[in-house]
Amino acid sequence: MFLTLKGKILVPHTTQCPKVKCTVMLLYNSVTYLEEGQSLTISTESSTRGFYNTTLLKANTTNGFRIVFHRLYLKSYDDEIRIGTGNDPSDPESIVTTVHRYAYYAEDVYIDTHKMWVVVLGSKQNSYINLKISVTAIDSLNFFPCRSSSMNVSVTLTCDGYYDCDNYEDESSCKYPTSYLQTGEYFIYVNNITRKRLYNAHLFQTNVTNGFQIIFRDLYLYYDEQIQIGNGTDPSDLQSVITTINGYRHCCPSDVYVETSDMWIAIIGGMEYPLLELNAEIISTDLSTLYRCSISDKLFPSSTLCDGFYHCDNFEDELACNHSERFLAAGQFTFITPYFVDSGHFGISVLRTNATALFRLEFQEDHYQRYDETILIGTGNDVKSAIRTFYGHSSYHHDIYVRPNVIWIAVVGHKDYTYYDYNYGNSEINIKVTAIDRSIQVL
Repeated sequence: MFLTLKGKILVPHTTQCPKVKCTVMLLYNSVTYLEEGQSLTISTESSTRGFYNTTLLKANTTNGFRIVFHRLYLKSYDDEIRIGTGNDPSDPESIVTTVHRYAYYAEDVYIDTHKMWVVVLGSKQNSYINLKISVTAIDSLNFFPCRSSSMNVSVTLTCDGYYDCDNYEDESSCKYPTSYLQTGEYFIYVNNITRKRLYNAHLFQTNVTNGFQIIFRDLYLYYDEQIQIGNGTDPSDLQSVITTINGYRHCCPSDVYVETSDMWIAIIGGMEYPLLELNAEIISTDLSTLYRCSISDKLFPSSTLCDGFYHCDNFEDELACNHSERFLAAGQFTFITPYFVDSGHFGISVLRTNATALFRLEFQEDHYQRYDETILIGTGNDVKSAIRTFYGHSSYHHDIYVRPNVIWIAVVGHKDYTYYDYNYGNSEINIKVTAIDRSIQVL
């Protein structure tokens, strides 16, 4: 027996339902009923050309559905996943969303009716579908509004440790534990995230005259993962965020300082490949012992001033120090040779010669400056302004001549980390500085 489909195509009755790419509802498919909170997993792996599979679902009249994609791979241009409302997949007006075209990822889908369907369609040529989704019946009359987007999520999904809103409001507005720290006390924060869309926050409180120092001992962030740090007691208040650390990152940023007696830290997992690893110390510290950078407004302990490692973006915490001078008479020379530059390194040499001499700077053959390192050269007693700057990545610079009789040379490492170059190894910065009598003609 043959059946007519939409008055145009005739197919044998025996091939109507099994695995043919039809365009009508499959009459013999059973409907799965879900109570509120119940889930159904749809898992498919198929390379069958023309593959067709339909799932019909029903819930209470006050319920809707949430569809979460746990695994998704569509190889062919014509492979598709269709999701719609009602109980008739042949009705194009009932389609809510279609996933196709070499897809690897899809956002969650919400259905606001108590009947829905899912259709998996394979291409007629080079089809391959690998799919795992879960469909959960949710209360469609009691939603949590996501303020930053037009979507809503069921209140049953709030504060479950997994964000659904684009800006995490369904999790960041929840009540989180608070740890009180006395001066000098610390809290070791260790978190390994291995699940998608994970959100975890923790609040900290200390004396009213204190703030916090966050020291990152180990950190790995995949590209769509984040760490947010803010002041106050409300992680959902985006105005309270003082810093956001984004992936892709393999290790550690500079210490973060919070000037208030209340702070929060939020650990946010990725949407696709959650691989976040964090190990940090959070210390209650006396704010009166901190130094503030004039331009970037950063804070750091006053005890670290003039320690050879800069903390301010413009190096003012190292430039403003009392640097000893070395005198070179005409004909004398010295070498600037920091063969390894640590992260945050700031090494400065101040040289003076007599008034009738000038300086010649020769970059030696074994000089190798990595791309994350900088050499600054300035004149006079004010070491806050450079007249020449040499950026890596380079193994060669032209010789330069500096006429004032007082110069300074600073070698600066990358702020957060200094890379190891696998082609050249560690840096070998080697500059010969010679005092030359000005009466000697310089070619």
